[in-house]
Amino acid sequence: MILVKSAGNEGNDPWKYISAPADAASVLTVGAVNASGIITAFSSFGPTADNRVKPDVLSQGGNASIVDYSFEFILAANGTSFSSPIMAGVVACLWQAYPNKTHTEIVEM
Repeated sequence: MILVKSAGNEGNDPWKYISAPADAASVLTVGAVNASGIITAFSSFGPTADNRVKPDVLSQGGNASIVDYSFEFILAANGTSFSSPIMAGVVACLWQAYPNKTHTEIVEM
């Protein structure tokens, strides 16, 4: 099992850091970038309390395309809560392509 967690949206706040459970060593923590690959200002960042580098990876969370199911149209939204599920999908596809890899090997890839 690979635990994928959003880094949080506190990058613009006085507390800019990643908090539990996203700061756990075994969690794949995902920050947010925009479509140009530039880190968004709102994305929380590390280091963790024990000085490990987090987030582990970045995925689109700035101007991410989402579906508003109640009104049935597509719109753009911001947040690491969008970058994390995008990365979870990538992780699932990667593990499906390499089923004999361990969770650690997939995270390192």
